Amino acid sequence: MLTAGDRALTLAPADREAVYVLSADPENPFAGARIRAARDRGEAPRAVAELLGLGVEETADWIELIDPADLTGFGLSGYLVQGLGMDEDDVQRSAEALDALHGPVLLVHGRLVCHAPRALTLPRGLLLRGRFEPPRLPIGLSPLPSPGARGTLPPLGAPLVTDPSRSRLWLPLSILAGLVMAALIAFGAMLAFG
Repeated sequence: MLTAGDRALTLAPADREAVYVLSADPENPFAGARIRAARDRGEAPRAVAELLGLGVEETADWIELIDPADLTGFGLSGYLVQGLGMDEDDVQRSAEALDALHGPVLLVHGRLVCHAPRALTLPRGLLLRGRFEPPRLPIGLSPLPSPGARGTLPPLGAPLVTDPSRSRLWLPLSILAGLVMAALIAFGAMLAFG
């Protein structure tokens, strides 16, 4: 999350599915102007990497640079929901503010983080506008509806009841199988040495 004192955006491994929206601060347009100029020169990944203190490969893989003007009729909120699969209810709470953003917008994907938390220092002129996640499917553990699924196991600690006729049948069969295997091994040894 954004810490006001050190202006750091801390990403944790649990944030892998999240998308953070960063945009240029209208009161301090330095970062936005720098990104815009770099984009016009075709050098946006490098400029974004330098601003956030990242490698260019990470920027290319896990950070999207978007101009909201290119999303006419769709909006940034629509792109987050329909393009990236973020939770619609969560995005709709911020839709008006998201769709009103101008200038370059950075979408930082949480997959930027591997196994340990990572802090990104946000330069002056770049503001965190929101954090969004895909919808979570509810996990419900309800009783199984089938009558056959109930009462199939004895309670813990209760002895298992077995059919004694079945266990007596397996004993002679396993002895017979062992004798046949021993005879086959002996016959194979006689042929080999014989």
